[in-house]
Amino acid sequence: MKNDLFVTILGSDYFFGTATLARCEFVLLVKEPNNTYDPEAIRVEIPFAGTAGYIANSPGTRAKNTMSAGRVYDSIGDISVASIEGKVDGFIIAKVRPEIDEISFSIDLKPQSKSAVPAKEEREWRNLQNKN
Repeated sequence: MKNDLFVTILGSDYFFGTATLARCEFVLLVKEPNNTYDPEAIRVEIPFAGTAGYIANSPGTRAKNTMSAGRVYDSIGDISVASIEGKVDGFIIAKVRPEIDEISFSIDLKPQSKSAVPAKEEREWRNLQNKN
């Protein structure tokens, strides 16, 4: 757990919304070295849907105990996988998963519950924050 890389996903309100992103199990992290505003930008994509946000890259925009895009940039490939860990205080938290190099996806058309992130996951994330 000590070497795990947790990141904050921002900007989802401009794309599909935090509720949609929070329902995803996995997302793709795509480096954007030619990004005009930030050469260390990492785009977050929902497979088959498109851009869902970006990894936060400044201390004021990321959740406590998560790393900035600049800190994880050299630790990931051009395209990597992250798992959505939960939503805390309005932030979507993801865990970078370098051990996953191939994933498959399916679409579940059943209605989702009102809460996209179970309370248990949020409590676990809060406990992790309090330990650090």
